[in-house]
Amino acid sequence: MHLTSLTMTAVERSLDGLVARQAAIAHNIANMATPGYVRREVKFEESLLDALAEAHAAPPPPHLEAQPDGVSVTASHNSPLLTWQPATTLASDGPQRLDGNRVAVEKEILSMVANKYTALTTVISKEFTLLRTISQAR
Repeated sequence: MHLTSLTMTAVERSLDGLVARQAAIAHNIANMATPGYVRREVKFEESLLDALAEAHAAPPPPHLEAQPDGVSVTASHNSPLLTWQPATTLASDGPQRLDGNRVAVEKEILSMVANKYTALTTVISKEFTLLRTISQAR
C-alpha cells in the first residue's frame, strides 16, 4: 500500500528548504575569510506557502486503484508542490567589510540555530504514528 498526503509532501518540501538553508549557512561560514565573497541565503517559506495553496485548491486525485493484494491509494497532487525546489540567492544586504566580504559569523550561527528541523520531524513522526495506528486496527 502506498499512501501520500498533501501534509507529508509539504513537510518534505519544508525539510528540503531547511536543508538548502543549512547548506548555504555552512557555505557562508566556510567562506567568511574569502575576500569579495557574497553570502548566500535561502528564503523559501513564502514560495512554499504559495505552492501549497495551489495544491490545496487543485481538484482531488483522479483515481483510487484497487489491487488484488489490497488497496493502493495514489495521491497524485497535480500541482507545483511536487516540483517545488528552494532557491538560493546572493544577499547584497548587510555591512560589507573592507575586503568585500559580507559574512557576519554571528548572524550565520543565529540563522543555523533558528532552523526548524525539530518541529518538522515532530510532524513527520506524528503522521507515521497515525498511519501505524490505522494499519494495526482490525
